[in-house]
Amino acid sequence: MNTEQNTNQITFTGVFPKSSLPHNRIMLLTENGADNSAQQLTVSGYENAELAYPTWYANGLTLLVTNYTNNQPKLLKVNINSLQSQELTYQGYWSGMGTVNLVNDEIIAYGGQSESSGIYNQNNNKICMQIGDNTPFVFSDLAEGAIGRAPWFCNDGQLMAFEAMSGQGKLQIFIKSVDLSNRNTPIIPVGNGNFAAQHAKFSPDGSQLVWVQNDNQGRSRIYLGTIDY
Repeated sequence: MNTEQNTNQITFTGVFPKSSLPHNRIMLLTENGADNSAQQLTVSGYENAELAYPTWYANGLTLLVTNYTNNQPKLLKVNINSLQSQELTYQGYWSGMGTVNLVNDEIIAYGGQSESSGIYNQNNNKICMQIGDNTPFVFSDLAEGAIGRAPWFCNDGQLMAFEAMSGQGKLQIFIKSVDLSNRNTPIIPVGNGNFAAQHAKFSPDGSQLVWVQNDNQGRSRIYLGTIDY
């Protein structure tokens, strides 16, 4: 489940029983709303689609959503009032969980791969950054076999956090500066590479990072780190 908040609404992935159609749905909940008052966001033309991982655009009226239907994931830009959408993923690519740059919303990033791979497998993803309708470029490690997943922009658009493999073969959080004039800024590991970690998020002012990481007993714990840049 993923949650984000604009001025008075929270959006999240609602996971319904396996027998439900669809299984994953985008939900909206008014801030401080009553229990069980979240409503499904039914996107026109995608009523039965598997939609997940919503994140707000800066205007608070638009969401970036992943359509996982038929294991052929694409990103949708969805207006929460009109319920109309636009597919953003570049033709010939699949894109898992995405993030939008809140300073320049023409810039999105996602865990993606070419459709030429034959079948979507998140373990083959790299972090792809896409500017408008231009061809995406790889923002994570370019090395063959290296993966990148679950990206997230800092609110000022200057940093990104994402998941990749540690030297110990566990998913670990990494951060990297977003400098479009220099795509090869250092990729910096966060946390302990011996224990699996995922889904990093920045504080609103960008000074802190939180993520989920296993401890030495295999339990999931929330970790907090301070960023100095």
